[in-house]
Amino acid sequence: MQDRYKRVNGTAHCIKDIYQLSSKEWLAKTTNAMKFEKRQYQLDVVEAWYNAIKEGSTKPVVAVPTGAGKTVIMGAMIHAYLNDNPHNKVVVLSHTREILQQDHASLQVFFPDDEIGLYSAGLKSKTIGQITVAGIQSVYRKPELYEFTNLFIIDECHTVNHKNSGMYRSLLSKHRGQITGMSATVFRTGHGFIHENSTLFDHLAYDLTSVSNFTKLIDDGYLTNLIPISTKMQLDASKVKVSAGDYNVKDLGDTFDVESITKEACLETVKYGKNYKKWLVFAINIAHAERISRLLNAEGIAADTLHSDVVEDREEIINQFKNGSTRALVSVGMVTTGFDAPNVDLLVLLRPTKSAVLHVQMVGRGLRISPGKDHCLVLDFAGNTERLGPINDVLVPKKKRKGDGSAPVRKCPVCATLVHISKPACPTCGFEFPLPENTKLKTKASKHELVKRKEDKQKWLKVDNVNYHLHQKRGGHTSLRVVYNCGIQSVSDWVCLNHPRGSYPKVKADHWVTARGYTGGLTTEEVYTDSNRLRQPKSILVDFDGKYSAIRNAIF
Repeated sequence: MQDRYKRVNGTAHCIKDIYQLSSKEWLAKTTNAMKFEKRQYQLDVVEAWYNAIKEGSTKPVVAVPTGAGKTVIMGAMIHAYLNDNPHNKVVVLSHTREILQQDHASLQVFFPDDEIGLYSAGLKSKTIGQITVAGIQSVYRKPELYEFTNLFIIDECHTVNHKNSGMYRSLLSKHRGQITGMSATVFRTGHGFIHENSTLFDHLAYDLTSVSNFTKLIDDGYLTNLIPISTKMQLDASKVKVSAGDYNVKDLGDTFDVESITKEACLETVKYGKNYKKWLVFAINIAHAERISRLLNAEGIAADTLHSDVVEDREEIINQFKNGSTRALVSVGMVTTGFDAPNVDLLVLLRPTKSAVLHVQMVGRGLRISPGKDHCLVLDFAGNTERLGPINDVLVPKKKRKGDGSAPVRKCPVCATLVHISKPACPTCGFEFPLPENTKLKTKASKHELVKRKEDKQKWLKVDNVNYHLHQKRGGHTSLRVVYNCGIQSVSDWVCLNHPRGSYPKVKADHWVTARGYTGGLTTEEVYTDSNRLRQPKSILVDFDGKYSAIRNAIF
């Protein structure tokens, strides 16, 4: 067989030599040429996925949170596969035009000298290549087109029916080769994990959405930290009808698409969102979205709507939101998947849901990193976080069974942040939740630790008095230095009220002041002047584990 050639970065190479590069070498070369950032965790995903295939899994799944570079991982996966199978064919399947466009564009970048096929009636394209991106609606009745496809990759694979029905199952039932799923939500409402209980997929090859992996992505700066706030106005959906495992949309609209309710939510949003640049608002239905948009515009916030009735102007509306004058985009089911706007720094949840998938998709829109964005604020009017849990430890939806417990989160009494029930302290302000009165402490020693290796580093100290000082860092903002005198020991804390509004130090400082009963001005100088009005704690919990001590909790 005659060797095929293609050009990579302007140089002709034999295709078999290109695919003989390791995934790590290929990703390094490609990301350098295309100015993508190389991330080790992406290579870890690819390696785990391909090892699963080599070990016999024919239908593995990889879980990748929004903003973690799913298309980069997809490109490296395809390269790894073609590295061993240079004459095989790969088809990427999905269900929305936005995802198809993104996947096709990204694969063209990664394989610039290959003709990447695009088969989608909605996008007016019916080309097929060695690598093809295809809309499931356009191909599920045409299995003969992909009779010789060796690998199917399903983007947003949670949409595949766990029962043996639907478009995906119809197409794939005749396919005997490899199938791979990718999603940020590897579960389905009313069923549970999509790789369990005799579903299409057979193995979770790598989970970047786990608590530890997800948290590390945030700590390493690859994802943006989300700060959920329990708003003053809350939508009580306890009496709303439930259909197919989620709230009935018509009943939601009848209950909450009310002028007074929506106006109160909009006014609270304007208050919190004063210093946030791009707001993404999730509405119940079209009428609700239009009402929200009208009320926001009346408050001087440039807002627009995006829903199923918007067809011709859809791309212009999205572009104006991403790059133009539109500050708030109110959506009804249009931006939960395939929507890429990294500069979103405020999410407004006005659409109650019992669907963990929808919950993760909505909140996930704020995860992408962007210059000048150190966190994304989440105004959860809908109570979804309290109902379903944090995005990286969501209450996985299974069939209701006897003995199911209460919501897996609790509200911090100091700063109103919603915190998973398993966390002993609030990650925003450090407040430590007390143990329930009926909690029984373990008295049986663990077989895993016979000799304790690490001394406890936290200690409660009784506070005798508190001193306040202005602290000016060269070239920085003036902060309030708080000195707690505890017997012969003194512990200092810094309260950063003059930092930019919306920044993490400022948010934390505002919570600190509120916990001490202060309702006046919120500048460092004003609080210092009126410091005698601040409540003084009786005791503080000090963490000595580190170069500097840190105050984790206070009792007043």
